[in-house]
Parts: sequence; structure tokens; C-alpha cells
Amino acid sequence: MLTSLRRRAGFSGLIELPGSLEEEPLERARIFLADDHAEFLSLAAGLIEAEYEVLKTFDDGEAVVRACTLFEPDLLVLDITMPGIGGIETARRIRAAGCNVKIVFVTVHDDTDYLRSALRVGAQGYVVKDRLVSDLIPAIRAALAGERFVSNTLALKDDVPRSIRM
Repeated sequence: MLTSLRRRAGFSGLIELPGSLEEEPLERARIFLADDHAEFLSLAAGLIEAEYEVLKTFDDGEAVVRACTLFEPDLLVLDITMPGIGGIETARRIRAAGCNVKIVFVTVHDDTDYLRSALRVGAQGYVVKDRLVSDLIPAIRAALAGERFVSNTLALKDDVPRSIRM
């Protein structure tokens, strides 16, 4: 791209830019975090910020729905159990509003019924909070790549379809 700009501007090639300036900068994925526990939000943001841009954190589903429809982040890390409207209902409302944000659920619920509900509303990831440190970044990477990720726990092991088991 810079080479074509140089030609149009009349540069003869005698001025060379360092290689790092020639490359297009990589855009970091923009992420929203939603959980009703400040400690969790802080921990999750700390894990994510090295690779991704945390745009905003939320502690209630209503605010998440409004913000997702206005700003359309690349990905939403969403707690299943929050006061007011929970994560599953939040995801339903986001989808009903036409927002196609990728969603990775985080939860204390190591339970197949919750997993099935999350997948039905279009989740790309399901991370059990006990495995947050090991599973959150792989779940985000998978979701951004259009793949699914589910924490590999004893409770979920037998009910997770082989195609999405990690």
C-alpha cells in the first residue's frame, strides 16, 4: 500500500521506510465484558488486555444490550448469572436487535442445561469460571476465528458434541 502511495506521490524509491512501517498494523479485536462482580471484571480484563482491546465493562444486561447495538464490538464476554436480565436473556435480546457480536459465556455453572441454553442463543464459547485463566483466551481466539470452545470439565465432558469439545 505504501509503495503505491509513493508512486502516486512521485517518490523514486530513493527514500526507504523501515520494514515495520511498510506493514499494515494489526487491528485488535474490540471486546465488551459483562459480569456483576468487580473482581471478576478486573481479572478478565487483565487477562484480555495484552491481546485485545477491552472497550467497556458492564454489570447489568440492559446496559450490555444497548451498548452492543450501538457500538457493535467484535466479541462479548458475558456472565450467565447477573441481576436483572441474565446472560442468556441478554444474548437473546442482542440477537433480536440484529447484533451479530460473537459471545463467549463465562459462568460458575458447570452444567449441561446451561451449556445447551448458551449454544441455542448463539454462543461461540462457554467457559467455566474455575478454568478462566486457562480457557478464556483460547475461547476468545476460537470465537473470533468462527469456531466454538467449551471448557473441558467432568460435568460437561459427556454432553458436549465432539465437534466442539476442546
